[in-house]
Amino acid sequence: MSGGRIKMKVLTAPDLSKIDWARIDATTDEEIAQQIANDPDTAPEITDADFARSVLVSPPIKTLLSLRIDIDVLEGFRRDGAGYQQRINQALRDHAVEQGWIPPEQANASRKRGRPRKTR
Repeated sequence: MSGGRIKMKVLTAPDLSKIDWARIDATTDEEIAQQIANDPDTAPEITDADFARSVLVSPPIKTLLSLRIDIDVLEGFRRDGAGYQQRINQALRDHAVEQGWIPPEQANASRKRGRPRKTR
């Protein structure tokens, strides 16, 4: 940290005694639907047709494995810093695609988002 102070805002629960419950109870389903339709931040409602087109995608399952790797190879992967195990996995995945063991569309299936690969 740079030594500066961080200001935090304390959030408090709303005072439920100040809520106009009668107005809320009198709101119809149609009014609620209209308020939702007019809200620009509301995501579109998911329909049965959306579910019919959907496809379940599961992330690849990882297996814990004890593996002996030549020290110079391991040091090469570690030299680029954090994420070396992921880079080893990607190198093995690339080889598996080249060998035809897995389809090419799965070449980057296990690559995590957010952290770009280091390039030299």
